[in-house]
Amino acid sequence: MRTEIIRDWASLGQLEGEWNTLLSSSRADTIFLRWQWIQAWGEAVGRAHPLLVVVARDSQGALAGVAPFYQSTLRLFGRVPFRTLRLLGDYPTGSEYPDWIVRLRGEDEAITALAHALTRARREWDCIWMPNMSGWTGAIATASRVRAYTGPCMSLNWPIIFSVARVVLSTAGRTSSTRRCIRVRTSTGWTS
Repeated sequence: MRTEIIRDWASLGQLEGEWNTLLSSSRADTIFLRWQWIQAWGEAVGRAHPLLVVVARDSQGALAGVAPFYQSTLRLFGRVPFRTLRLLGDYPTGSEYPDWIVRLRGEDEAITALAHALTRARREWDCIWMPNMSGWTGAIATASRVRAYTGPCMSLNWPIIFSVARVVLSTAGRTSSTRRCIRVRTSTGWTS
């Protein structure tokens, strides 16, 4: 597999003819990942965000997988910034079931190639935020596999972020932030 990272909308637009075909041959086939949804989102709000779309092509040059991310900043308790990768089309549209788009034939190889490319770009991001992942498409299993390559901040690993927050925030900041954020959803459920 050959991978590349797309960082501009003009280059992303070159995938238009292949995007929905790939999506239809994947387990992630939802309206929220269709080219038309991504394009409309890009025109409405997305162009303000830098892209980090990872593309995998097989040995014949056919599109085999896309990890369609944009770069954003999330702030823990409004103070600690994390350079975050989020899926195209997610904010503020209410889209659900974010996922990587990976052709079923050769899925393991494409996921591995995409994960390695993300790891090579690791200096550009701190965490990957993919809320509302579906269980039936394999997105949660993919996220778990990718975490092995990229490190612990796939889908925001809250215990690690809370450890950083304890060090970075002042005592007053920790106290006021704790009052405002009583419960946080983790990968295993809710925690106080």
